[in-house]
Amino acid sequence: MRIRGEKQRLSWLVVVALVALSAGFAVPPPPSQGSKGTPVPRGRIDTLSDRELERAIAAAKFDSSPWAGDEQRLMVGRYVADSPSLARYGPLVKIEPAERSYSRPLLERGRIVARFINQEADSYPKLGILPHSITYWWIEGRYTTDSGRGGRAVFIATRRDLESRRIRILRRTPARLWFEAHRWYKSPGPSARWYWVDRDEQGWYSCPSGCCRSQAE
Repeated sequence: MRIRGEKQRLSWLVVVALVALSAGFAVPPPPSQGSKGTPVPRGRIDTLSDRELERAIAAAKFDSSPWAGDEQRLMVGRYVADSPSLARYGPLVKIEPAERSYSRPLLERGRIVARFINQEADSYPKLGILPHSITYWWIEGRYTTDSGRGGRAVFIATRRDLESRRIRILRRTPARLWFEAHRWYKSPGPSARWYWVDRDEQGWYSCPSGCCRSQAE
């Protein structure tokens, strides 16, 4: 009799469990993979509001190690051997790459690849850098063409509000984008540098299968 009673009790437990499931008391499914991940802007930068970009910037992470980035005074003016006074040292600015490596399709959709941290009161308009501000380097579009040109870049100048601690976008500066293929070299991870040519400084980033450089249009 005890065995029969236990079987009946187990049967009732099964019935109760089935009723609970049908009534919506089942354990909820786990959240989707992207629900707790870093928010990623959807769409080209021209279609994104400042608030959308601010959220993406606040969630982004950057590699501050010296071997991943670079720090130096940026040259102002143009260097000419016969007239060295035409050029001078400008603000001391640090460049740091985003921690995550991006594939070519992701970069073509649009991503922030690095940030410029200006430590001084001088500005550097060619890279969209304002006094005592942080500028984020955005890359999007098909950046690999036969001529080395293609895609586009935007420098997003920001400042953090001291009261709300919120990041606020001050200016978006369109920039040119150059790509150079490196067939025999692959970067071990994201890296960013300053790249000097006689006419100005440029940002340098380790794009997949090569490197990308940018300056304001």
